[in-house]
Amino acid sequence: MRIVSETSQNFSTFLAARLIFVTVLLGVAFIFRPGGAGPYPYILLFALNAMLSLGCWEWFRFRRLAVRVKWIALTGAVVLDTLVLYYTGGANSEFVFLYFFSIGSAGLITGLPGGVWTAILSTAGIVWLYHSESARWFSEFGLKTFIYAINFLLTAFLTSYVYDRFQKRERTHQQTLGELEQLRLDTQAILDSLTTGIVVLDANHIVLYSNPAGRRILGLPPEADSKAVESVFGTETVMGQAVQGLLGNTTLDSRTEIDLVTSTGSRRPVGLSASVLLDASGERRGCIVLFSDLTRVKEMERAERERERLAAIGRLSRDLAHEIRNPLATVRGCVEMIQFNESESGEFRPYLNLALRESDRLNDLLRDFLTFARQEVPRKQRNDLLTLLRKRTAHVPEGLMIEDLLPSSFETEYDSDQLSLVIDAILISLFEWAESNGRIKLEPTATANRIRFLLEQKTISADVKDAAFQPLSGVQKTGSGLALPTALRVVHAHGGTLTLDSEPGYGTWFELTI
Repeated sequence: MRIVSETSQNFSTFLAARLIFVTVLLGVAFIFRPGGAGPYPYILLFALNAMLSLGCWEWFRFRRLAVRVKWIALTGAVVLDTLVLYYTGGANSEFVFLYFFSIGSAGLITGLPGGVWTAILSTAGIVWLYHSESARWFSEFGLKTFIYAINFLLTAFLTSYVYDRFQKRERTHQQTLGELEQLRLDTQAILDSLTTGIVVLDANHIVLYSNPAGRRILGLPPEADSKAVESVFGTETVMGQAVQGLLGNTTLDSRTEIDLVTSTGSRRPVGLSASVLLDASGERRGCIVLFSDLTRVKEMERAERERERLAAIGRLSRDLAHEIRNPLATVRGCVEMIQFNESESGEFRPYLNLALRESDRLNDLLRDFLTFARQEVPRKQRNDLLTLLRKRTAHVPEGLMIEDLLPSSFETEYDSDQLSLVIDAILISLFEWAESNGRIKLEPTATANRIRFLLEQKTISADVKDAAFQPLSGVQKTGSGLALPTALRVVHAHGGTLTLDSEPGYGTWFELTI
């Protein structure tokens, strides 16, 4: 609370107090007025006091605390004090303390200038009262006047000193409040900016605080209230049981991982840690739960394992392809020689033709193996990736439709021959899963440099999704089954990512990042 300052609260309090105080004094003076004294002067003083107070208040309310209003109010107060004393006994009136009240109020509200000004006016009022009683006032009342003047000034200086002390304390108080508010805002900004979820629970699992990242990880809207967060941390929920387990763990590593089922029904890997929240006395007040979304981490770990596995398979495929290709060439050469000899081929010619066709098929398979195994460094050139994409999607099977929602262009560095293999592999897979009926949407994502190939309303099983990038998995019905694994290796060589996902009611999609 502000103790002393030039605000509407302080000034209105001064005006109201003066109106009430002077009114009470005028009432007392009216009751005990000397015999023969009429009531009109008292009524007039009351009216002037009310008019001054209300007039200053109205002026202040509409124009704020203008300097002239302060001086008018202070001067008017001393004039009214002098008239009250004049009609209640002059300089010897019992109400002479009104001057001290006005001086003290002025000093406490306006500081030294207002206090000194009021003291000077009060001294002039005393002089006028003594002069009205006797023409020889100076010789008779000069000492009393001097004493009054000294007391008036002392009152002004003392109350002004208190005013200055209060002002300094007020400034320090406001500065402290400002620093605390800034600290609160900084702390709130830090908590709101964290990507790690924070939830503070009391001993009854009632949520005391949750940050935006925490609500996002839990699958709740940003404006979700505490009740919604509490529903995730209930004692019967996976999250609540994990927190209880962490709090009961006496080891130093009080962390765990769980699969969280969000409000949308999707599963999300979450890393979780919890610590006890203590109050000042050391008593347990609740707990602090820190958790983070591990989806991206798990994807990166899975991609790294897949990259290492594909590299190992690639090396094995390359060695096997070379070992098989040489004997295969020898076998084919012998079959061709027999076929050229009419006398020996004869009735075996159909079988020889079959052997040549199968050797060609096996040779094509070996070529795919070598393409998959051979990790060529991309010969990157800066071009428009979307031009290449639109060229590869120009012709689609009958019954399928491609909806292009991509921007007009996207300049980046890539190897056009290798990226063509990637786009073809993606489209062939989606064409097969669409079963000649569906729509494929090409659209950007919230992440920069990422393109989504979405097959709407068509889903694949978890087994197909997990095996899609595995060599010879049988996911793709056309070709050797190495198209998607080869595409993945090409994307990795470009420093990008290629992911596959499927969700009922939405569809199946690849996301390509270059």
